Amino acid sequence: MDDLHDEIRAVAGTRGRVPAMRVLRQRVPALSPAQVNEYVTALGDGDGDVPAHLADVATAQLVPPADPVLSVRTIR
Repeated sequence: MDDLHDEIRAVAGTRGRVPAMRVLRQRVPALSPAQVNEYVTALGDGDGDVPAHLADVATAQLVPPADPVLSVRTIR
């Protein structure tokens, strides 16, 4: 997620908010245009905290689920 946030901040800083929103919409198509606007606005603010409900959607789209076959389970 940090790479996505860095990319969006860089695009917003060099080309503006609308191109940054396009980048986010391409990377996370599950977000609605209003959610994309909220996401980019949150990243543009000084604190940089994205609302949890939007971060959850982006994480679900960008982070592949763990393969249960490859996971390790410790039994005590």
